[in-house]
Amino acid sequence: MVSNEAVFQCYVDLCGANPPIQATRQAVTDQLAVPFRIIDEHTDRLLRAGRLRRVLPGVFEPVGVVEVRAVTFTAMPDGGGVLEIGDQVINFRSMREGWAAYGQIEGWLRSKTRALRTATPPKE
Repeated sequence: MVSNEAVFQCYVDLCGANPPIQATRQAVTDQLAVPFRIIDEHTDRLLRAGRLRRVLPGVFEPVGVVEVRAVTFTAMPDGGGVLEIGDQVINFRSMREGWAAYGQIEGWLRSKTRALRTATPPKE
């Protein structure tokens, strides 16, 4: 099952892509890998709620989107890593911490969309 938030975020991501991708129901369906009718229902709800607007027939854009923050990751020579999201910085001291964070983030993303591919940590 896909949530209203996941569909809205997909519209945000499509409009914010470089170069921008036309944010149509079909594009969202392809991105989230769910049936078209589900995207159609969520899109109608988002339109009624005023979170999306039509810019052309069949093309939508989000309304009231928050500023997108930069996301970077730097691998450190000592085996750790630094994740930066906007002004927030997370230092991973080991691969173990990295995998623990990855597992939590992957679970959160899976709860939002089924389109995420599975990844398996390497055996040590």
